[in-house]
Amino acid sequence: MLVVDPRLPSAPKAVVSEALQTASKWIETWYRKRVRFRIDRTESVDSYLAEPLRKLPVLNEWRRFSYSLDGTDTVMRFLSQQSDVLRALPIDALRSYVPASIRSRITTPEQAALNLLLIYDEKYRLWKSLRTPAGMPFFDTALPMKHSYWHWERVFETVWPDSVTDHLIVTNVMLLDDALSDAPPHSLLRGGLLNGFSEEECPQAIVSTFPIFTDFPAISDLRDSGEFTKKDRLLALSHIIAHEFGAHVVEGLRDVYDHEACLAVPTSGLAYQTTIRRLFQGKPCRRGHPKINRAVNLANRYENLARRYLEIKEYGKAKAAVERAIAIDPKRPLVKLMLRQIEKKLK
Repeated sequence: MLVVDPRLPSAPKAVVSEALQTASKWIETWYRKRVRFRIDRTESVDSYLAEPLRKLPVLNEWRRFSYSLDGTDTVMRFLSQQSDVLRALPIDALRSYVPASIRSRITTPEQAALNLLLIYDEKYRLWKSLRTPAGMPFFDTALPMKHSYWHWERVFETVWPDSVTDHLIVTNVMLLDDALSDAPPHSLLRGGLLNGFSEEECPQAIVSTFPIFTDFPAISDLRDSGEFTKKDRLLALSHIIAHEFGAHVVEGLRDVYDHEACLAVPTSGLAYQTTIRRLFQGKPCRRGHPKINRAVNLANRYENLARRYLEIKEYGKAKAAVERAIAIDPKRPLVKLMLRQIEKKLK
């Protein structure tokens, strides 16, 4: 489906349709699985986001995990968490992935975290200042959650996994990664500017056309060529769809940074043309990949649903969600305790 901000320009629907067809072919080539996409409807972003959160609000205690997009927060609050994230990555692979201009500063996980967060902060402030030729701000200060990756995830989580119908969403909204407690390096390098993300356990993914079809010097500088043709844009969008839906949703693979001809390698910065060239350097990647633990993610999803239903005192739905979490992952003592508490409420 298409979720649009009607205030802003959008990628032509015909281009989106062609990109979906191209991505489908690439997924079949890389993973030998057939996926067929179709655009079934278009909805306003404001209505798409507002109604689910009205019915099932976000717990206030969770908000500390995201960077507030209202200008009151500091990125340095996430320095220790980011150091932990980067400690799990081979430092040489990370150094080879980042732009040459900052490689000398990627010496330890702590130094990498500091420098990537500073890059994030500088670019993020720039994204918030961008305006259309007509003077309309791309960043909606009246409804900043429409740009928040963290809030989009909370909206997706209002839907029971077996009831998801919007498996792929394409939007013209500027999406920003504000989940800085575990944001990956490629998001930080772009100042949080997202090409897309996926919820592999559902399955569900969202792709933003904003970085590909919006032209400003600050965005062009993150690309890897002076000229960005219609064909370049089509291939870039095709790759993002194939990466998010193919590598993550279909195959359940984690991002990797040092494979060749691999759909699981995310775009570095907005270097779309380099990414496409690297994708077609040799035969499709058949190396081993780290896998996402779908079962754990699915159990987490049901547990979070239960907590949100508890908050609004819908104990029957909370009990059903907890029971599903336990069925998937019985080794969750706190969830079992939650179930006993819910059963007392229902008596």
